[in-house]
Amino acid sequence: MHREKVLEGLNAAYFALSGEADPLRAAQGALARIADKANVDEAMAALDRANAEMEEAREVIQSLSADLEHAEHNLESIDDRLHELRAQARKHNCSVDELAATREELAARLNRIEHSDDLIAEALKAAETARAAYIKSAESLHEIRVKTASKLDNLVAKELPPLKLDRARFETKVESLPESEWGPEGTSRVRFLVATNPGAEAGPLNKIASGRRDVALHAGDQGGDGGNGRRRNADF
Repeated sequence: MHREKVLEGLNAAYFALSGEADPLRAAQGALARIADKANVDEAMAALDRANAEMEEAREVIQSLSADLEHAEHNLESIDDRLHELRAQARKHNCSVDELAATREELAARLNRIEHSDDLIAEALKAAETARAAYIKSAESLHEIRVKTASKLDNLVAKELPPLKLDRARFETKVESLPESEWGPEGTSRVRFLVATNPGAEAGPLNKIASGRRDVALHAGDQGGDGGNGRRRNADF
């Protein structure tokens, strides 16, 4: 009676793993068709491992059934064989009785992999939408910077004569950045340039130095940097 129950259990486990519908093979075929459009190497490797482990489990079950059908075994040897089967089931983190449920779970996972091309398409569409929104916002920010730069230049120019820097020239330059440098602050950057002598090329405010105080130092004396007299990096 014990032998029949064991055989019945082995047969049930074998057929649970050998159904007509093979989700592993179907998923591999689906991924192979999109291999040139998306990186599915990891998924294919996972399917290969799943196939190997499922085949190994089937072979162990089949071997146990054959041994029971063609030879006399005592309970101790049967328990030893079942121990081997349980070891295979542990690979799937389940018991022998739960192999059928595990197969269904694997089938559901593989179904998601099979439709991964749809998920990828949705992600690409979302990325394109986000990119378009980012560029639109960055262009608006760039226009605001250009307009504000002109106003700032005029305001600073009015403050230079009282500082005895009437011959100096202050310029706010808005520069577009290559796409590789785009970031949270937009697609352009602002630099403050100054030329302390007529005809001289304007250079970065934080690097211009002369025998007398430049615009950055005067701004610091007025409290722009807390009165500590240190120049601040004007690029941002």
